[in-house]
Amino acid sequence: MSCDLYYWPQIQGRGEFVRLALEAGGAAYRDVACLPARADGGTPALLRELQGTAGADLPFAPPILKVGSERISQTANILNFLAARLGRAAKRPNALPTRCTLSSRIW
Repeated sequence: MSCDLYYWPQIQGRGEFVRLALEAGGAAYRDVACLPARADGGTPALLRELQGTAGADLPFAPPILKVGSERISQTANILNFLAARLGRAAKRPNALPTRCTLSSRIW
């Protein structure tokens, strides 16, 4: 899985939980906030995502994870999305409510 992570470059902690999950899961990702504007990163790239000029539905707020044509926003939603795809989710049938509760409490 290859993805792009967007957040405000001035507030790096906003992307930290997502970065940790991506690193722990061994996912290939691009930290767009850390890229310079001339390399299609930084604040201009985030503003394009937030204004919808990137050609998709508007995300609610950063952080934003872009995987192919999908865009997932908010830390708890992103962590829930990643847990299932990176093999980090519990296998129990009732694990989803627990996972959602834990991810919403850390933020």
